[in-house]
This record gives sequence, C-alpha cells and structure tokens, in this order.
Amino acid sequence: VNSEENKYKLWKFLKIGSEDVITIYNPIDTKEVLDLASEEMPPEVQDICRGKKVFVTTGRLIKSKNQLAIIRSFRHILEPAVLLILWEGPERILLERTIQELELSKNVFLLGFKENIFPYIHRADYFIYASQVEWFPNAILEAMTLKKPIISTDFETWARECILGRYIPWILEYPKVGIHWVLLWKHNFEKDFIDFLPLLHTLSEQSWVHKIGSTVLS
Repeated sequence: VNSEENKYKLWKFLKIGSEDVITIYNPIDTKEVLDLASEEMPPEVQDICRGKKVFVTTGRLIKSKNQLAIIRSFRHILEPAVLLILWEGPERILLERTIQELELSKNVFLLGFKENIFPYIHRADYFIYASQVEWFPNAILEAMTLKKPIISTDFETWARECILGRYIPWILEYPKVGIHWVLLWKHNFEKDFIDFLPLLHTLSEQSWVHKIGSTVLS
C-alpha cells in the first residue's frame, strides 16, 4: 500500500498481521521538481503577486477538490494576499461567479492549466489544499519538496502522515498543527481556516516550527 493509513485500514478489514502489509510511498523525482521550479512565472503573474502573501492551490476544478471552500475562506484574510488556482474543470463557472459575488477579483485568480506548475508553488508563501478525498496526492508531496507550509484538509488518505509526520487513527481536534503546518476539518474548512488565521498572521514559518517543536504530534 502507499500510506500507513491504507495499511492500517487494510489490516483491520482483512484481519491480518500488520507485518503482512508493506508501505511503499509514491516516488518523486526531487531533482526534476527543483529544476522545473527554477523557471520564472509569467511577468503578469509576478506583477499580481508583488508585495503580497501568495497562496497557491492545484487540482482539477471539480466539487471534490473543494476550491469553492478555499475561495470563500479567502475573504477573511486581512493582509494583502492573492490566491492562485491552477488547473481547469467543470466547476470553473461556479468559481468565477463566486469570485465576483465576494468581490475577490483582485485577490483570487483562476490561471488555468499550466504545463509547469512548480514555479508557482516555489514562489508561493503557502500551499493550500481543500480536497475531500484523495488516494495519494502528489501535489502535496511536491509542495513538501519545495519546502512550502501546507494548509490542508484532513482528507483520506495520507493527509495526517503528511502534515503530522505519522498516521493517527483517532479523532482529532481542528485546526491540528504539525511538522508541515496544519490540518483543517474537511467538512468545515472555512471555520477552521478562520480559527487558524491569527496564527497565520502572527507567526512566520520559522517561528512556527520553533514554537511547536516536538509537541506537534501530541
């Protein structure tokens, strides 16, 4: 299996020994990601981002990816910030309408499909992900490779291993902080995002890691 969470669930379902199931994580070509990330974003996108905190999310524009929740949450950010949404999909019209209704056209940008997403992730301050369910999202693995703080829903499967550093099978309280930043409840993303904002506004990535230290998995 490709995660400890899947291993745990398979072990429970089949009632076999945990030693009979092996976890092999998806591979990633780190050098390729770093090489591709070294390219520049288009000048017009650089202009959009200049002087602002940059959030980026990737994934097909479909209901289960939940970009709508990210957009709704973004209206609560008080500091100058932009959200870059990469990819295309059938939810685009709904997302465009929501951006207009919430008067976020100067803050949220649907950039469409990009052959190379890594310059956008590399130059972002945060990677944000609101998916409801995943098998093993390489997008988060790539954001980790580029050392981005990750704000993610606690989706099934692998979110807990990614953010917290290990799989925890019991119920969590949200927002739940970890070594790669924070998990939010997938059924209440906007509320948890609001609860997390005071920390987002006051702590840099370095001071965050220093502050929570070895306590993040407690």
